[in-house]
Amino acid sequence: MRPRRPGLLLALALALALALAALPTAARPHHNHRRAKQRGKIDRAWRARREQCEGSAACGALEEHPRLLCALRCLSSDCFGRVYGPPAEELEEGEVDRVREREFEECVRHEEKQRQAAPQ
Repeated sequence: MRPRRPGLLLALALALALALAALPTAARPHHNHRRAKQRGKIDRAWRARREQCEGSAACGALEEHPRLLCALRCLSSDCFGRVYGPPAEELEEGEVDRVREREFEECVRHEEKQRQAAPQ
């Protein structure tokens, strides 16, 4: 029969528990909640403007693809021209270009951020 060492077993269990408790804290990514909240506010603002553009008299009566292009131009003609370029480079019906879509969104976010920061 082996002698029991409850002190050693307890010390090992405590060390293991402390090591495991420290892992999630060290592995947790740093989030800037204020920045994320601000970005959400900006996204809501430009998405609301896009919905207004899609429902406008100029864009609302068009078919799906032309309505999308019309709404993007209405939302920001500068960003539309920068990202989608001349008419020859515009999206074709059914084409999905995620890269240019993200570029356009970033451009519109930047414009919206400037619009919100401007004195009124």
